[in-house]
Amino acid sequence: MPRYSGYRVMSPKIPFPSVVGMRGMGDACGAGDWPPASNSTRILATFPGSPYRSPMEPVHVIGGGLAGAEACWQLARRGRPSVLSEMRPSTPTDAHRTDLLAELVCSNSFRSDDAQSNAVGLLHEELRRADSLILRLADRNRLPAGGALAVDREGFAGAVTAAVGAEPLITVERRRVD
Repeated sequence: MPRYSGYRVMSPKIPFPSVVGMRGMGDACGAGDWPPASNSTRILATFPGSPYRSPMEPVHVIGGGLAGAEACWQLARRGRPSVLSEMRPSTPTDAHRTDLLAELVCSNSFRSDDAQSNAVGLLHEELRRADSLILRLADRNRLPAGGALAVDREGFAGAVTAAVGAEPLITVERRRVD
């Protein structure tokens, strides 16, 4: 893996020299990785020792889905500014119906919420303890679903959009990043 003065290229397919995370997405509601989306979430940051960025320069996060919104929220909790680039509404997708951040498509379920006997439920509990915006707002917008964590899609996405938009350390840019 090549190195560039404090930056490390994590994937040669990504046009940014400082990508630290990316999850590829499959086609909406079909084969491919979960959660479905038309784009990938790319989290951009510098590596220690980079001569190009000051510690308070914003981290750029591409994709306003669950991971992108949560990444920006966690950065803000640590005093770090971020820029969240979301392509909707200027570039629509077949799966999404709104311009809200963290819009759930295909299902309103976060799966099992049983932390005692299910790995997904245990992950939910760990995220709650880490002050996850996504889990806090999922809990507030919860619908009856037995042992699963299901949410009111529009209420949940609206709450995430409002929380991210109200956070002064997060700048939301509505534009496509290629």
